[in-house]
Amino acid sequence: MVKKVNKYKPKMTNGNGVSIYPDLRKGIKLEMKNQLWCTDITFIELRTKRKHCYLTLITDEASHLIVGYELSKRMQTKDVLKAFEMACKEQLNDLESTF
Repeated sequence: MVKKVNKYKPKMTNGNGVSIYPDLRKGIKLEMKNQLWCTDITFIELRTKRKHCYLTLITDEASHLIVGYELSKRMQTKDVLKAFEMACKEQLNDLESTF
């Protein structure tokens, strides 16, 4: 008989339905793009040879556009920084072309 393994689910509430992690974006009124960026790291399982990769995205919260990204084999800080650098360069170029 094979024993079913339960996947770990992190605790998100304190038991009373109140979130442990407050939404830091709550109450911020976004009036223009590049006012607030959020990051997300997504695990992508590839079909070939049981491999996987990580996709780091930097998203502009006002326009909901991806402003930077990085695809990597490992989840490391340097990959988030690369995505952030890409976002900064792209947005700086957009700003310069406006003037």
